[in-house]
Amino acid sequence: MILLFGVTICYYWENISHDTETMADEPRTITTLNNVIAPKINGETIRRLREEKGLTQLYVATVVGVTTDTISRWEHRRYPSIKPENAKKLAEALGVALEEILDHATPAAPPVETLELPPEQPLPPPPLPRNRRLGIGLAIFLAITILAVFLAWWFDNQKPLRVTATRILPPQAPVGLPFPVAITVTPATNEAIPLIVSETVAPECSVIASVPPFSAVNTATRTFRWITKPEGPTTLFYLAVIKPHHPLVPQLPFHGEITMRGRSGVMTPIGGADNVPVAPYHWADRNRDFKIDDEEILAVYDTFGAAGLNLEASKLEDIWSGHGYRWDATRHQLVVLP
Repeated sequence: MILLFGVTICYYWENISHDTETMADEPRTITTLNNVIAPKINGETIRRLREEKGLTQLYVATVVGVTTDTISRWEHRRYPSIKPENAKKLAEALGVALEEILDHATPAAPPVETLELPPEQPLPPPPLPRNRRLGIGLAIFLAITILAVFLAWWFDNQKPLRVTATRILPPQAPVGLPFPVAITVTPATNEAIPLIVSETVAPECSVIASVPPFSAVNTATRTFRWITKPEGPTTLFYLAVIKPHHPLVPQLPFHGEITMRGRSGVMTPIGGADNVPVAPYHWADRNRDFKIDDEEILAVYDTFGAAGLNLEASKLEDIWSGHGYRWDATRHQLVVLP
């Protein structure tokens, strides 16, 4: 469609204004016949009368108001018809009646008179040369093509994402105790969409396991990646731990993004929770009462139970089945109460 439009533009520029190329701003002329019939004179009679009266051509020319060449042409019938006023003056110069110098053999034809009319209105500028018109047409075609490609790309990137991701973090995490992180990927349809899920953790944090295993790990940037093709809601899990001897911060930031096929260079941030407060409480102890009750342990298994992660290191069930726990500030660890 775009190519056809460009060819049409080129053809238009090639053929436009052809009708004006041969037009010019010249005055128009028309010919008309004089309203008065021009007398036809007898040159032989005029010459005979002039010579009989001893008149020179100069004298006659002066009286009539013409040149001697004109008198000579009249006498030799080169100008058989003259203007009525000149015919009258010629007869007076010769001292005869007008009828004596007229040629009565055939009627004189009316003189043809040329009248000049004012020029028409100025014509449009001459059309551009052929190669220049062709160049302009091609330039317009290329500009339209580039604009169409850009608009197609722009509208495609304005479409809503076909997949979203949400991060789930515990309400807090103590130093040295592994805690789980879940990222739920939800496609808008059941169509399998290849994508890359990237997760970056804080410097104070280490990642010790993941389900499924990471596809790539960059230890320098602490970035972990999965390549996945979910056909429905899918959850990715990993275990992280706060380093014991690292300077503590109030909370640990997390951030990540999704890269989809067909949107190269366009990354969509992972939504949901983006930080974990650092606090001396078990990560499953939502009300921070140094106990893990039935509701809290059920919430853990509802969110992270299907992950297949080893949560024993977090002493979760020991605390739930015992009398709680306490925080050992000296050794920076949780102690399970028997």
